[in-house]
Amino acid sequence: MPALNRLKSSIPQNRRRCKCIRRGSSDEDCVACQRSGIPCVSSYQRKTRLYGSVETIRDRIHCLEALVKGAFPGEPINSIPALLELGRKAGYEMPKLDLPQLTGDEQRVELPRPENANHTLAYDGNGSDQRGCIGTSQRPPQLVKDSRGQSHYIGPSASLAFFADLRSLVSEQQPSSCFAADTLTESLEARQSSSTMSTSTVNTNLAPITRDQESSLVKEQLQKMPRDRLLAIINAFFCTVNADFPLLDRGCFSNKLESYIYPIGYIEGLDDGWVACIHAALAFGCWILEDDATFEADEPAMLRFRCWNLTRGALASLLTTCTVSNVQALLLMALFLHNNNDRNAAWTLTGSAARIAIALGLHRSDIDESLRLTEQDSRRRVWSTLFTFEQFLCLCLGRPSVIDGREVTLGPSPEESATALPSHPSHHQVATDLQRQVNRLRDAIAFLHRPTSPVSSIDTPVTDPISLLTRLKTWETELPTYLIIPSAILDACTIPRVAVLEAFNAGYPPAQLRPTVLLHLTYNNLVIQLTRPYLLTVISMSRRHNPKQQYPWATPDNTSKNVQKGAEYLASSCVTAAMRSFNLLILLDHANRVNGKTSLDLFYGYSAGMVLLLRQLWVMPPDLPKSMWQLEDAAQRDVQCQVARLQSLLQENARCPTMQRFKSVLQKFDEAVLANGQLRRRGENDKVASLNLAQEGIEPLEISQLHNPNSSDQYGTMLGSPSLWQDSLQTITQYSLDWSNFEQFLGSMNVA
Repeated sequence: MPALNRLKSSIPQNRRRCKCIRRGSSDEDCVACQRSGIPCVSSYQRKTRLYGSVETIRDRIHCLEALVKGAFPGEPINSIPALLELGRKAGYEMPKLDLPQLTGDEQRVELPRPENANHTLAYDGNGSDQRGCIGTSQRPPQLVKDSRGQSHYIGPSASLAFFADLRSLVSEQQPSSCFAADTLTESLEARQSSSTMSTSTVNTNLAPITRDQESSLVKEQLQKMPRDRLLAIINAFFCTVNADFPLLDRGCFSNKLESYIYPIGYIEGLDDGWVACIHAALAFGCWILEDDATFEADEPAMLRFRCWNLTRGALASLLTTCTVSNVQALLLMALFLHNNNDRNAAWTLTGSAARIAIALGLHRSDIDESLRLTEQDSRRRVWSTLFTFEQFLCLCLGRPSVIDGREVTLGPSPEESATALPSHPSHHQVATDLQRQVNRLRDAIAFLHRPTSPVSSIDTPVTDPISLLTRLKTWETELPTYLIIPSAILDACTIPRVAVLEAFNAGYPPAQLRPTVLLHLTYNNLVIQLTRPYLLTVISMSRRHNPKQQYPWATPDNTSKNVQKGAEYLASSCVTAAMRSFNLLILLDHANRVNGKTSLDLFYGYSAGMVLLLRQLWVMPPDLPKSMWQLEDAAQRDVQCQVARLQSLLQENARCPTMQRFKSVLQKFDEAVLANGQLRRRGENDKVASLNLAQEGIEPLEISQLHNPNSSDQYGTMLGSPSLWQDSLQTITQYSLDWSNFEQFLGSMNVA
């Protein structure tokens, strides 16, 4: 071959083999590639090379797969997205991979990883669906600071978790805003300056006195107090506190109080537990009657202050001695602290009481047959109240329970066993069955959010949200007839009619009305806690363009297993439970039986109100028929009417710091929803709408600060106007979809 031809034939190959060199950090093609007119390979991502034989590489992959399965038992690892998600949940830094987009036949829809359940379903483009496995939600533990800067653990089902996330999100853009500065964590540990038991509430100016001197002053004050006033204090405690949380027998308490005030001779004195119970009951009674005009000025406040000091001073003895009276005293203290924005202390004392009760065998009603009937009745009553309150705190704060439900036997008290009809379960038995549902729900949440390290578990709880909801509804359908509340009250669209309420109250025993209503309130609140994550999902997805979106509120009984229908069914059940809770509170209010100081009535109302307000944020798909728009307009008016009535009820009855905190948070959320509705009706842009809100006296700060200015609003509202609140909701759902947190925003101090 001629040399010239040989040179020409080798030039392209030589040029292609040249190393691509770029100038500095420029993104332009290198000079050699530009001259050759070929793509610059230096812009391509460097391929990962595997060294070794095919057999060696295969063995390494098998070993790595075995390690992953051992470290994360039961986790899905069948696809690259599943592995990436698993690594992120475990807190590992995962590589950024350019994964191809899924086709219509491979689409996956994942419901949020909520506080109560995590459910992932897959469906193909043809509409067929299949039940997917329920994955575990491995979100890192969350620490929330209280008003003093102390960090506290808030679990997956807690109400403060989401509030902390939301406040952090707002603080990034408007750190000086009122909403960002709002510390709902005051409900964990109250500030000393605002404590109900603060010395500033009592004008004493007395020098410090010893415990014995203070006890003598209390006895002297009780001896000088007119008998009718003392009876009023005792009645206030038993009719308000002990009626909802039965701990003390009134006859036994009266005998102990008589011995405490008027000791006779050298009879052995009362044990520390009973003395603490007396002081706690008197403190409760004085607190309830603090505004009663029959008492002299500062008389209830002085007695309450001294009794509470004596009760707190007995803690060392109560925590180191195992007696039933100590359990009763600790629970009374926990209830008092819980209603005064000190829920951490309530949690601690309730846990201590539970351990003492277990040490005494109160959790096993099948082993106390050798005891006297009165003692059996006292033990079972105390354990039932303890178990109910402890499970409530666990579910609300998202913390593990001291009690292993598998070792608990909850039998009826001897009195109820003798009076119950053979064909009808007693009220105690029905309430016990409901508490077992609470325990199962809490176990399911704990299992879904278990640590990454392997945890041996023989009994895997049911974690499918629809199955859990079905179990709850089965409990409701099996209620005896005397505990059923008419559908005309429960399912009233707006507010139950006065004639229906009066007819029911007239025919129902007054002593049983409030316990029955509280039973239904507890049930509906459980439904809310289970389903509200999916309500949040449906609301946030409503602003995205989805041609297949339907109207989810018209078919609340749809139990389709399709992923979209499943989420809508759970969301609709959540709204229905909230409406029922509202109607139940109206029933209590009509009977003048709402307790906004020492019970959980307003907490249930607060939880329901947050759900109803969230329901108002749902955006109608523009392609639905006119009949659906009319139906939605009527539903929005009904919900707005219910929220307004609920706000009024909370305003009238919130008489303790905890319930006042609930009322405040609900009011702030209501203002945000109201501002969102005004923006949608006016159809103005964000800037003009914000100015108009300020002119009308509506604080736009809390809403506009939630808006993410960096995110383009490609999903406008149905009227073509961007919604600040919807934008914030979209940002929130991207930041955290764990509603256990949203409940905190709900004000749950969770309390619940």
